[in-house]
Amino acid sequence: MGKKVPHENGGDATWSQVINNAERWLGDDSRQSDDNKSQVSADGTRAIRMGDHETKTDTPHVHFEVRAEDGVTVIADNRVNITSYD
Repeated sequence: MGKKVPHENGGDATWSQVINNAERWLGDDSRQSDDNKSQVSADGTRAIRMGDHETKTDTPHVHFEVRAEDGVTVIADNRVNITSYD
């Protein structure tokens, strides 16, 4: 397993802002990742990670990831804190 990419500060957003931005980030025909931990763009180069580990904590957040052409290796990770579930 390779070295983890550090989380970049993606700022704060409400839940509806996260969902709207996730839809734009992933584009059409996104799919569930093979490991069921992320929603991935059709070309596999962008992903959103927002499972229980991210959303059911004291500091709920999601990860907007950029992935290498292999669709697995994360090359950039922006963590966005969820400020409210509106």
